[in-house]
Amino acid sequence: MPPTNKKLAILEHLKAGALEVALKQIAEFQVSLKPSDFNPVLTLLKADLKQHASEKQFRSANRLNRIITALKSLQQHGPDPACILDPVIVPHGYHGKILLVSVSGGIIENCVILRSGDQWHNEILRETQAEIKDLGLISSDAYPLGGAWARFENDGSILIWGTSDQYGACDKETAAQLLKKKYPDKEIRIE
Repeated sequence: MPPTNKKLAILEHLKAGALEVALKQIAEFQVSLKPSDFNPVLTLLKADLKQHASEKQFRSANRLNRIITALKSLQQHGPDPACILDPVIVPHGYHGKILLVSVSGGIIENCVILRSGDQWHNEILRETQAEIKDLGLISSDAYPLGGAWARFENDGSILIWGTSDQYGACDKETAAQLLKKKYPDKEIRIE
């Protein structure tokens, strides 16, 4: 297959949200993508996102938003699978459950991430598994490493405490390190 056709095939996989297939082909074909190669794909996906959001198709819009975020990361950092997943999804001001998760399989090995959600810890895990599939990481899966609670305090710090009834306590030091990377100006406290 000529290099131009290889690049087009990879871009088609990216447009379809099949990141795992695209990353495997980048390695296999030894194709280098320039940041500008992503622009037509991102433009198309953003238009789809706008349409799905306006039609209140929230699940589809959420999936497209995840793919766009992953492609921007790929555009910025290159084909590093570890950069595709946001290491921490805990919104500023959050007060609720957190789950430490290991993602493995396919092109990703032992990537530890932190997720939050207002549901049960198993719902956070299910949402993380959906996130991974939305990104086209079809051979990867999420495994719970334990849960806790997190709260942004009035004094500007973040408190981590507690455990998950379903998955036990997470390594709070690891959770704190991940939160510190996302919120470097915050003191992270563990109880």
